[in-house]
Amino acid sequence: MRATFKKTFYLRGTRPKKNGKVGVEVKITINGKVVHFYTGIDVLPDLWIKSVGKMKGNNPESRLINKMLDTVMEEIDTSYNSLLADQGYVHPQQIKEAILNKRDGKLTRKEEELKNKKNFFDYFDEVNAIKKMEVSKKNALQIPDHKRKICRVLHKSNQEETTAD
Repeated sequence: MRATFKKTFYLRGTRPKKNGKVGVEVKITINGKVVHFYTGIDVLPDLWIKSVGKMKGNNPESRLINKMLDTVMEEIDTSYNSLLADQGYVHPQQIKEAILNKRDGKLTRKEEELKNKKNFFDYFDEVNAIKKMEVSKKNALQIPDHKRKICRVLHKSNQEETTAD
């Protein structure tokens, strides 16, 4: 089954801000499920072409804003395609979260999970290497402090697990 995927820019409201500009929102629809969010772009309503979802004119401001809108569209498409490839389905809320998190400098849930997995496996490999070493009085001085602390934490957690069982 093929999903319907549409994205449209529209002006945020009828009342302009003090500077006379109105915010541009994007509407994402996937299989009838809709989400809206503010793009962070403000335009003069007189220069907005509703049918196209862009600013009219060839002045520098219009070109810059239209380029910014194109960038938002590309971000939406990229997020949609990567989520579709990873999960096989996409909810518009996932695209919204991915884009807003990128703007805030935050990682998406998927990126956060991958980052944590990598850190976990690095930690796991390091702990396994330490466990394999037979720590004696001679080689205990050769292990760096952070590795000794890891060994202590693991030893304590193993003791707590055995007492809890």
